[in-house]
Amino acid sequence: MASVPHPRPEDLLSQAGWMRELAQSLLADPAAADDVVQETWIAALEHPPLADRPIEPWLARVVRNFAWKRRRGEQRRV
Repeated sequence: MASVPHPRPEDLLSQAGWMRELAQSLLADPAAADDVVQETWIAALEHPPLADRPIEPWLARVVRNFAWKRRRGEQRRV
């Protein structure tokens, strides 16, 4: 199996603006949104998307998933 190249950190950082906006729209908490963006970066570095696919839709899906998990966890704690 061929190895999947990891995205470069600077490429991930260049996506920060829209990722943060998406996370804030889903969570309404800037600190939680920043956490979700950071979790997404870690996921992208540890388990990158396939090289032949654009990274933006993949990042958006991961942001949504982490935001959903965070909201679900908060609801359970309440």
